[in-house]
Amino acid sequence: MGIKNEQGFSLLEAVFATAVLSIGLLSLIGMFSAGYNALDGGNHRTLAAKLARNKMEALRASRTVDIVDEDRLDNMERKWSIKKSKDDSNLWVITVEVTWKNLKGQRREVQLKSFRLS
Repeated sequence: MGIKNEQGFSLLEAVFATAVLSIGLLSLIGMFSAGYNALDGGNHRTLAAKLARNKMEALRASRTVDIVDEDRLDNMERKWSIKKSKDDSNLWVITVEVTWKNLKGQRREVQLKSFRLS
């Protein structure tokens, strides 16, 4: 009986394969993190737009004039104002701004502007 010439994986090949697999998995984890950040940003932007739109509708329907006010809702700050236009004395400018901080602590904002006749 002769000695069989069996070859398997060397330790170096196994270490290299593990390193390649690890790099692939780490990049996949990074993509999940980026996707979560994008999803969270979209959710906040949608909520901010909804809060701004609701306030804008209420301000356009009211006869209130010359105000500046703010409130806080769902970790977001909402500011609004109704001011007389500098260009036309019969025109009021309505501004609603919603700000929040994203997961990285960066300030984000949604701003709506509209007009109302006196």
